[in-house]
Amino acid sequence: MQETRDSLFRTLAHKTTPKDSIATLYDLYDLSERGMRAETGMIIYDVASRSGDTAVQLDILRNNTNLYLGSDSIMEHYQNLAESLPDSDDKEETLTFILVNRLSYKYRRAGESERQEIMKKLIKQYDRGGDDNDNIHAGIRRLYELCVCLSISSQGDLYSKYMKKLGELIDTLPKDRSNAVRNMYLTQRAIIESYKQNYPEAVAADKELLKEIWRLKKMYREKGRNYRNYDVNEYLCFTRLLGNFPELKPEEVERYYKSVNSIASRNEDVARDLESNKRATIYYLMANRRYAEALPLLKEQVLNDKNRQYRRQFFRFMTEAAEAVGDKETQLYAVKSYNIELEAFLQNEAIDRYNELQILYDVSDLKAEKARLQIEKQTAETSWHHKALILSAIALVLLISLIIVLAIMYTRTRRLAVSLEQSKVSLQNEKKNLLEMQEELVQARDQAEQASMTQTQFIQNMRHEILTPLNAITGFSQLIVDSVPDNMKGGIDRYSQIISENSELLRTLVNDVLDISMMECGEIRLSRQPVSLRKLCTLCVTNMSRKTREGVEMEFAGAADKADFTLFIDPVRVEQVLNNFLSNAVKYTDSGKITLDYEVDEKRNEVVFSVTDTGIGVPDGKEEVIFERFVKLSRYQTGTGLGLHICRFIAEMLGGRVMVDTSYSDGARFLFILPIDGNQGTDGTL
Repeated sequence: MQETRDSLFRTLAHKTTPKDSIATLYDLYDLSERGMRAETGMIIYDVASRSGDTAVQLDILRNNTNLYLGSDSIMEHYQNLAESLPDSDDKEETLTFILVNRLSYKYRRAGESERQEIMKKLIKQYDRGGDDNDNIHAGIRRLYELCVCLSISSQGDLYSKYMKKLGELIDTLPKDRSNAVRNMYLTQRAIIESYKQNYPEAVAADKELLKEIWRLKKMYREKGRNYRNYDVNEYLCFTRLLGNFPELKPEEVERYYKSVNSIASRNEDVARDLESNKRATIYYLMANRRYAEALPLLKEQVLNDKNRQYRRQFFRFMTEAAEAVGDKETQLYAVKSYNIELEAFLQNEAIDRYNELQILYDVSDLKAEKARLQIEKQTAETSWHHKALILSAIALVLLISLIIVLAIMYTRTRRLAVSLEQSKVSLQNEKKNLLEMQEELVQARDQAEQASMTQTQFIQNMRHEILTPLNAITGFSQLIVDSVPDNMKGGIDRYSQIISENSELLRTLVNDVLDISMMECGEIRLSRQPVSLRKLCTLCVTNMSRKTREGVEMEFAGAADKADFTLFIDPVRVEQVLNNFLSNAVKYTDSGKITLDYEVDEKRNEVVFSVTDTGIGVPDGKEEVIFERFVKLSRYQTGTGLGLHICRFIAEMLGGRVMVDTSYSDGARFLFILPIDGNQGTDGTL
């Protein structure tokens, strides 16, 4: 390759026209290392600028953008260069490509609450529709921005809905150009659908992407760019296709695997990746049911950090392969690991669904607020018209009086009768108009009240409709276990336990969503009474200790010798906070101890409850973030759900506060502080 580059440099010295120079420079660009390619690209850009070849300039800006996806300032510079070029469809596509990559960079660094507000705004704008003067690229940019923002926070049905609309819009673009935006969309869709194991959609996206790659290869060969290389792109497509082998025919599996090995034989980078990351080989062996060969590779590759996002799939493969070869020990390990990965995946799915429901709920609130403002505007306008009507009537009466005075001797009786008749007709018409307008306002008010009632009923009905089938699932799963012989209960009882645990997770999530709704609507009131803190803490530890993992001890530090203390509080809400803290500790503690304790500080006139664990702890800087809704510190760990958020609501309602003790470093310690004077809380509502 170095000899080829040297030869091209010698050839470049003899070129006399910009067109010939660009052809040779493109060959050098295609052969350059990644670090030198951007510099070579800008040389081509300058030569093309001098010759007025905007197509080459735009092509270089798109290619160089791919090299600097982690630098917003450089992408902004390329965007400014593109905007300075003459208008064309190619320019619009280039701007769309650069803007989408900049937005992806921006939103991945934004906070979750900021992204939520942006998504609500974008959905509202999209539902309202764009400017009629917008071109198709403006519509694509607007919709792509929404999809990029959604993909970071949620990949559920809402994201799929807008991705489908985006694909339909992109399909209307001409297909005889670079198609950079279409290829970017197909790549994103193939990756997401493969992760969600939506085999038909993932295979369709990668096959379309391969067609685009082959079209581009043919186009560049015809233009004389012999060194333009798409080996890595094809390799990634073929590997993803093999990963979706349940949707492939046997001959397709063979063809794609041969293609992977063929690319590796001629490309050193691909060969190194195929050697260290054997996903393609694992997919091929599993597709052909060659379990004995696949199992050792799965054991090796499942621990590879590069395959972290594929662990759920690999543990499922390992379970199938171990069962086929009779390796019971590996099968048990794989089943347990797969269940852990599956629980995390289901938790992520639940969070995605909640985030989408929250976005849609907030957007609905915005629409209801808009309707309320419109009603107020109409009411104000009606009032103004009514006053204007009264003033007009007064003016008319005065005018009639003046006419009567001026013509009292000639037209008094006749003109007075005519004027009165005209006034009567006018007033009747205005009365009719006012009655019609009043009816419209009443209907608008009723619709707004119905919308508010529907929102409340929706949350309550969803709780009922979800909990009913959940209870049935849990009950029937246990009934199945009870109905099978004892020698078959082992595995089935474990699956029933998994169903019960996941049902309990979802039941907790639904109850928390209802609690949040009722708290925000002010429908929860306090019931204060004298409560023994020792009895309350003992009850909490007794109820929660059954949920701890093996090897974890839960205790109430003051159960034996701590002096009892009676506090005037709402025992149900205080118990809810302590149970949420204990449940959170159980979730993140694999070994060691969980301790509930309380201290009475009479100098400060407050009681301090503490829940201490020896788990993974809270990362620095996240002590306040975890009290927000559905915070996820990592996509590969379950989030904190709504429990901590509800704890803060209840603490504020009781006149207290909750926080993380940052001085504790052997795990996590949560503090719940209440005033001894029970009258320091709110009036009983939120």
